[in-house]
Amino acid sequence: MAQCIACGRVKLRDEFPSLRCLTPQCKHPPMWCTSCYAVRFGLWGAADYRDGKPPAPAAAPPGQQLLCPTCQEPLPSESLKVLAEDALDLYSRCFHPQSLAAPAQQEGSQGAAKEVVVTKLTGESVSVSLEGLKTVGDLRAALAKKTGVEPGRQRLMTAGRSAFPLNPSALLSDCHAALAPGASLQLVVLMCSFASSSSQPQQPSKSIRFDLTWGYPEAGRDDLDCTCFAYAANGKYRCCVDFCNREQLDGALKHSGDCEESRDPQSASGRQSVWISLARLPSDVMHLFFALSAARSQSLAAFPWSRVCVRDATSPEQQLAEYAIDRAEKARAIVMCSMHRSAWQADLWDVLALGEPSGGSVRDYSVMKHTCERVITSVTTSPC
Repeated sequence: MAQCIACGRVKLRDEFPSLRCLTPQCKHPPMWCTSCYAVRFGLWGAADYRDGKPPAPAAAPPGQQLLCPTCQEPLPSESLKVLAEDALDLYSRCFHPQSLAAPAQQEGSQGAAKEVVVTKLTGESVSVSLEGLKTVGDLRAALAKKTGVEPGRQRLMTAGRSAFPLNPSALLSDCHAALAPGASLQLVVLMCSFASSSSQPQQPSKSIRFDLTWGYPEAGRDDLDCTCFAYAANGKYRCCVDFCNREQLDGALKHSGDCEESRDPQSASGRQSVWISLARLPSDVMHLFFALSAARSQSLAAFPWSRVCVRDATSPEQQLAEYAIDRAEKARAIVMCSMHRSAWQADLWDVLALGEPSGGSVRDYSVMKHTCERVITSVTTSPC
């Protein structure tokens, strides 16, 4: 889920445009939801989609050049057509899903959905039939068969601020808003959880190491830069560590710089690491994000793979979790994963796999910061 910077609402990923960038010149992902872009570009009026009026055909007004509202780059006609298709799809799925449904589907539905669409943060979606499912545990088990993600590692988020039950014995019949016809759920994968003290059931960890590695492009030589961003509970940015700024928060965050294999010209892969001292980490730091960005390339597509490995720094041979992406999309940066302190148990942390495309580089973190802040909004307002 993410927050639209135009309307301020937290929305599912499939309520944002399918385009990675609105224009070829844009260096950021779409920051407005599809509804706001549709209103801005005249595809529908401010209240049309609520009043049952589908989007109008895409066409720029005569003599008027439409611009990306974020960076003011000219919007090509191809992008406008894609936005119109996204708007019509959103209209049919979310606002008036039964208006385009077959009569047989409408009969006997009695306001209950027969299936739910579950979308990962990477954009991949699966449909899960609700036939025969009675509890949240049943839904998680069915979702595990579709995605391979174990029920205990699933974190589901609903549209808006309505919380989806975590209790596996909770009845699906009580989840009216979350499972209404046309509704969607967002799936975030829990990589691992750990505690910083012995007050939790998990083995306590005093220091955690995140190893971010990547494969070099087949042609040419370019590097990726690893950055760790720290945020407070209210989403306020605290600091970051990267190749140039290697230590922050009195040594609680440390960056390795280039590791040995990165300096070897014959190596096929590169690596940078970040150490987190949980004992030194200030109590107001609640969120940490780990991102990779291209040093010179305009896209990560040339890099064959990227991977993040979480280790107990006191026993580096002990791997806590791993998450890999094969050939990232055409974005210049990617937020690989995040680490969140429990709001109720300050010594308990969750690590989530994200794989969220972003923009920018070590010379300008503004887009990456915006991506992190959108994730903070989703995990703090709609976790389940």
